[in-house]
Amino acid sequence: MSQTQSLKDNQTLISAGQSFQLGFFSPGNSTNRYVGIWYYNISPLTVVWVANRDNPIKNSSSSRGVLTFGSNNNLVVLDGDNLLWLLDSGNLVVESSENTVLWQSFDNPSDTFLPGMKVGLDLLTGVNQFFNSWTSEDDPSTGKFSLGISSDRSPQIVIREGHNLHWRTGQWDGQLFTGIANMRPMYLYGFRLSDIEQEHKIYFDYTPINESVFVRFRLSWSGLDEFYYWDTVNAKWETAWAQPISDCEVYNKCGDYGTCRETDAPICTCLQGFVAKDLEGWGRGNWSSGCVRRTPLECERGGRGGDDGFLKLEGVKLLDTGNLVVKSSENTVLWQSFDHPIDTFLLGMEGVKYPEGGCMANVVDEGGCRKECMKNCMCKAYAYVMGIGCVAWVNDLVDIHHFPSGGNGVFLRLDGSETHHKKRRKVWLIILIFFAVSPLKVIFCFYHVKKCWKKKKS
Repeated sequence: MSQTQSLKDNQTLISAGQSFQLGFFSPGNSTNRYVGIWYYNISPLTVVWVANRDNPIKNSSSSRGVLTFGSNNNLVVLDGDNLLWLLDSGNLVVESSENTVLWQSFDNPSDTFLPGMKVGLDLLTGVNQFFNSWTSEDDPSTGKFSLGISSDRSPQIVIREGHNLHWRTGQWDGQLFTGIANMRPMYLYGFRLSDIEQEHKIYFDYTPINESVFVRFRLSWSGLDEFYYWDTVNAKWETAWAQPISDCEVYNKCGDYGTCRETDAPICTCLQGFVAKDLEGWGRGNWSSGCVRRTPLECERGGRGGDDGFLKLEGVKLLDTGNLVVKSSENTVLWQSFDHPIDTFLLGMEGVKYPEGGCMANVVDEGGCRKECMKNCMCKAYAYVMGIGCVAWVNDLVDIHHFPSGGNGVFLRLDGSETHHKKRRKVWLIILIFFAVSPLKVIFCFYHVKKCWKKKKS
């Protein structure tokens, strides 16, 4: 469509390969008119992008809407040599006569993440490209849920409800998101992480293994990240994957230092060495207050921390990093990771750095990771993950979810008194077993010697 042309309500623009269609539509039972892009020849109408989602043509009983170019060459929905192209990817592109892209819908997403799109954060400008849910099935205006890169600059995708975290994928390990239980490797989903140090951007895009099949991610108005594929045999959309679908997948369901298991009743318990902060609230099933440490670490009590130990948490979602904050004794913020988007942890996917240069990138195994964590009293837990390296947590531990299967091992730092009692129980158990078995050994030996003596005598 050229700059002198316009698209009226009763007209549509179809991509060259007849994959997508641009035009006016009314969602559900609404009479409002919107400009959108949807799949061509797929029923029911499946909209992937909306231009005027927050400014519809109200209560239109007649076809009177117009899509055209404004005086500043921007697209305008009404009650120069630029061209408007609808590509087979579903991307609506405005190009100059010199084929320069002036604007594209992929940079201004709605609720749908299509192959070729990017969800990402510009580390230099701080611009975070979010996807926003619809308000409801009948209303495509900006809803309360948004999806984008975590604001702490770690390579993971998060869903927010307003300003509050609702769900996260967990950190990317080079093949999959560690916080999604039993996720298939990247070659099936086709996810790719940008070269962060070269581009100074953190973004994900994806290319499906079978590009002839229509696939899409959509952020629903109820806060679900849903993955669909088009079933050509049955002519309908199939849901292949959706998150979060259980209570434990909701962000920090059990509060700080609380762990969530779907198979337990109740689903929330405190980690070993911790007790409920609000016993009365926990008794009512309100776990948001979380848990507090029962015995301070030795290094927190003025010691060197040599008596501190580690407890391995098996099969857990890698804990959230959050904003790593270092405070003085007067509660003044001395350092925080939000102020250091490039030189902090997880960049390059080779390891992590502590605040102010405590580099752990050279750690090559779990033993080295433990040693480095033990050196720093701020270190609350650590993990050594293939594809990522040594990850350490210096802030409170949040969003702890035990998976029914899969997951990673995270080593929780505890005071020695919280770990040694288990060792003592094991020692006593060994002693009891020894004394229980010893009389049997004596009887057996006596019987065997007596038998041999009789045989020799005969």
